[in-house]
Amino acid sequence: MDVDVKYPGKSASLALEIKALERRKELPKIIGEAAVRSIEILEWAAKLPKGADEARRLAEEASRKARAFADECEKEMSTLCEHTSRLSSGNR
Repeated sequence: MDVDVKYPGKSASLALEIKALERRKELPKIIGEAAVRSIEILEWAAKLPKGADEARRLAEEASRKARAFADECEKEMSTLCEHTSRLSSGNR
């Protein structure tokens, strides 16, 4: 996204900071969705018959990946916010 188009008349650092704040608002939703999916997968796996060990293992793996994705999103947003904060204060 070109920040000049979305935020005309704003400095690049201010536009990036606005963008980071907008994306940060989305983070709780993304993390929440990943957590809900993780819980749904584990609940589904718990209902499987005892002979379905492979399916249960796959469900647990999918749950771990969902949690890892949420953690990765949180770290990315934190890094983006730190970067834009440095830009807005003039420290590059």
